[in-house]
Amino acid sequence: MNSQSREKIFPNPTLSHSQEWKHIKVRIFMVNQQELLGTLIIPSQGYKARLSDILNNPLKFLSLTDVAVYHENLLILKTPFLSVNKQNILYLIEDDSNEIKNNLSLPVELD
Repeated sequence: MNSQSREKIFPNPTLSHSQEWKHIKVRIFMVNQQELLGTLIIPSQGYKARLSDILNNPLKFLSLTDVAVYHENLLILKTPFLSVNKQNILYLIEDDSNEIKNNLSLPVELD
């Protein structure tokens, strides 16, 4: 893989001066009952600027920074970087902690 194609697949925010980046806090629920809280760095606009674009790209892993891993509400790991296999993700949401905490206590009604 040459450096140009590698940069297209694995953009490096520290090397690209023409591209602006945004840091999105995410909450990821895994098939093994673990919950990950971390930061995704994605382009701020244009192609691949949405969470759905990141999830639907052909890469098998997500790169997270500033990650906390919980199992049964207990913190089991804090790390500056974690690569997550997308096949093991149940769902991913943008983390607005106050909104999430408030909504978790609400009963869910199914039609």
